[in-house]
Formats: sequence, C-alpha cells, structure tokens
Amino acid sequence: MWTVRERLRRLAVASARSEQLAEDDRTARDDAIEQAFLEGMSVRLIAADTGLSKSRVQAIGLERAAIRQAELARAAGVAGPPVGPV
Repeated sequence: MWTVRERLRRLAVASARSEQLAEDDRTARDDAIEQAFLEGMSVRLIAADTGLSKSRVQAIGLERAAIRQAELARAAGVAGPPVGPV
C-alpha cells in the first residue's frame, strides 16, 4: 500500500504526463487544421470534422497564419526591432 506522500507524488507525475500528452495532441490537431486550410478546406467542414466551433477553427487558422508569416519575415530579414538610434 502506498503512503499518502507516495500517492501524491505518483499522481503529480501522472498529471504532468497527461498535461504534456494533451498539449502534444492539441499541437497535432492544430497542425492538421493548418494543413486543411492550406489545402483549401472550408472552416465549416473543418469544424464539423473536428467538433470545434467555427470561431475556434478560424482562430487556430489565423494564429497559424500569423506564425507562418512571422517566420517568413524573419527568414527574409525584415522582422525584428529597428537597429540603431531612432
């Protein structure tokens, strides 16, 4: 039989693992949503397939588009704060 402290430790570890797995699953889902957007799938259809609201699907799509644009801008050397005196 586990002591209360051991049970607390084990549950804390299990909870942390569960949270990480949930985050990984959300990231994979968002990657799939981004791919669906890039392939021209409608918001309505993505929402129906994922069980998310249309507004949530749009928010994920906009967030991913902003990240993609920022990465492209950084790669092109146009992102970042101004350098030198203002």
